[in-house]
Amino acid sequence: WRAIPKKEVVCVMAEPAALASTSSPELVATAPAASSFGRRWGPAAQKGGAAGSIEGSAVDGTGEASMSDLKSIRRVVVWFRNELRAADNPLLGRAAAVCRASGAPLVAVFCMDPSCFGESVTTPFGSPKVGRLRRTFVEDSVEDFRTSLKAAGVKLLICDAAPEVALPALAGIGAVVFASSEACPEEADCERRVAIALQSAGASLELLDSGGITTIFGDVELKAAGLELGHSFPEDFKVYYSAVKDRVEGLCRQLPSVDAELSSRCAEVATLQQISEDFLEALPPVVALRRRVDGQAAVVVEKATPGLISAAVGPSILGGETQALARMRAWLNAGGIGRYKATFRHLLGDYASRLSPHLAMGCLSPRRLAVEALRAAAASGNAGSHHIEHFVYELCWRDFFRHAARRWGCSLFKVGGPLGAAVASRSVPASPRMWRRDAEAERRWKDGLTGLPLVDAAMRELKAIGYIGNLARQFVASYLVEDRAVDWRVGADWFEATLLDYDPHSNWGQWARTAGVVPTNEAKRQRVGGTRYFDIALGHGGGQAARYIRAWVPELASVPDESLFAPWQRGGDLAGYPKEPLCSPDLRRYFEHALARLAGKGGGKQGGRGPKGEQSGWGRKGGGQGKGAGY
Repeated sequence: WRAIPKKEVVCVMAEPAALASTSSPELVATAPAASSFGRRWGPAAQKGGAAGSIEGSAVDGTGEASMSDLKSIRRVVVWFRNELRAADNPLLGRAAAVCRASGAPLVAVFCMDPSCFGESVTTPFGSPKVGRLRRTFVEDSVEDFRTSLKAAGVKLLICDAAPEVALPALAGIGAVVFASSEACPEEADCERRVAIALQSAGASLELLDSGGITTIFGDVELKAAGLELGHSFPEDFKVYYSAVKDRVEGLCRQLPSVDAELSSRCAEVATLQQISEDFLEALPPVVALRRRVDGQAAVVVEKATPGLISAAVGPSILGGETQALARMRAWLNAGGIGRYKATFRHLLGDYASRLSPHLAMGCLSPRRLAVEALRAAAASGNAGSHHIEHFVYELCWRDFFRHAARRWGCSLFKVGGPLGAAVASRSVPASPRMWRRDAEAERRWKDGLTGLPLVDAAMRELKAIGYIGNLARQFVASYLVEDRAVDWRVGADWFEATLLDYDPHSNWGQWARTAGVVPTNEAKRQRVGGTRYFDIALGHGGGQAARYIRAWVPELASVPDESLFAPWQRGGDLAGYPKEPLCSPDLRRYFEHALARLAGKGGGKQGGRGPKGEQSGWGRKGGGQGKGAGY
């Protein structure tokens, strides 16, 4: 599993040639050269025939194939994972094109793998593999997608089985399975297992490039921008952003309106041959076909906790393409893009798009979000403003982490991170940073009981609704990593379990940057760290930080504002809230002087001693924090 440093996970990289050193000989022997559109694994790739004929065929516009080759395809299966939408979905479009050309029926599948979605499954760090809120969000998204496909006459099959078990049974001899390629080891290893299982069943797997599906830029677009791929991809975001920033608008503006796209896609799939009820009834038990998804609203704010929660949380985050499009339109129509850079680091209210969960599950494509934001900015006179520029900048961070994950591979999930791998190869100097485990610190951080009200408010919000904003992610990570020196993977693991918008690339990439275990440019490294993110939170006008604490930490209702950031100074009963903070003396002093500092009366950052005598992170320049999600 990705978080077990002692267990080497087989990695399937972007180029099939890389399989030669990591995958089974059986798979390598049948792996053809990659095309710009996808890569094909299966028996026909070597022997010719159904599966092999698709690669480079007229179906994707890169060559020609005989009609007899296409007609030999007996079934087209689409394996959906993080592409749960009808609009702007090249994966669905690719499968539909092959169905039209071959006359084969379309089978749409989503696998709720028990090894991932099982309620009792935990990670090596003890967290749920998929937490309750994220599981509900996924199920809502799947159900909404199934409803959309059903309206076009397509059945989305939900299987409570591992993909390598369900897909071969659904595909059968002569079938081709389409999926979009993933970059991280756990997901790529699943692709490897599926490819081998399909090969044994006489079927094949074609993985499509992520461009337009899960990322703005795919391999073709990156090459056009002059960027190298795989192990040569730049680790410095500044290099990546400089190459792509002027290409986003031109690439995304090719999309038609979302209404036109939805209408044409539904009309397209409605003409395809569909699977019959007899086919479903004949499926073996191992497929574990689910007849419906028991989803429910992911966030019911009024029932989460009492008090000011509704005002604090902002709009509810509900799964599915329908909800994603409605939220996108509402936020853009309300002028959200015209104030984005000024509000995206707020703590309260409708301060950001809150579309990152929908991007993570593919309920909304990143290209769609980018182009609609650009159009809204132009319509409101904000074209070229720093608000739209920064919104696109944040979307590019998301792309960057997905592509960088292909370079970093398994090292992204090891305690030393990609930087540790570089140290091992002696390409960079060693770092003295040490990590530790601390059961009490970890438990109190997760439960929002550190005794630092600002940290606790954010962690309680995360636990209650599965979402916290950009700034809150930064300062809770800073506390765990810099002040407590806890193994940064504990934080990444907890965010994986709890965040609605979890994806492995951004989550683990951001935590690795927070921990300073990925290479980064020195200017960025020197600019961040210490109390920077607490400074931003406390600096928000209107007493926002205090109102945020009161919304999520009701035990402090009777504590006056002047003591709210350091309630331990008052003494007495705090209604069960910790009477002493779990932090370094340095950070303790910081919050004790918070109000005085804001009023210009002193305070500041000083060096101090951290846990067990270690040098605290506060007052020194930190390891370099990445950008948060929560767009």
